[in-house]
Amino acid sequence: MLLLNYALTLLVSFLGLYCGMALAFIAPEELKQGRKYFVLFTRIIFVAILSLLLLSFGIHWLFALILAIGYFALDYNCRIDERYIYALMAVVFILSAANATLLVFEASLIFFYGFPAGTLFTEKLVKKNIFAVAGKLFLNYAHYLVIGALPLLVVYL
Repeated sequence: MLLLNYALTLLVSFLGLYCGMALAFIAPEELKQGRKYFVLFTRIIFVAILSLLLLSFGIHWLFALILAIGYFALDYNCRIDERYIYALMAVVFILSAANATLLVFEASLIFFYGFPAGTLFTEKLVKKNIFAVAGKLFLNYAHYLVIGALPLLVVYL
């Protein structure tokens, strides 16, 4: 895969967070009622991201199902921080780069994961300035771009 395509795909998949932030600023009155759905949507999309990666590497679907159930149980008991999940998704992004089709699917799912994740992040900050929230969002999730760009750094160094 071309390095420019890889970099642009990484950037576009990251922009899902900003779409979620924009959604929170457009409809702040819907945030409280929709919170449980946003959390559920993030869980489902994350399980889809991991399952797609595991199935593409030839892992049996039953093992992927057991991991999905384990993730739901773990995340239900103690909510996993979104920053750790985004770090894991950056690793998934790197692993899927060998297959262009898989990379497109994974990047799309990461983009769609960013919608509810960005909305949940912005929920408490919706009363503040949009530019301040955008900067804080970038600072909290920039590690996704850094980890995802490591293959680019290796190639150029």
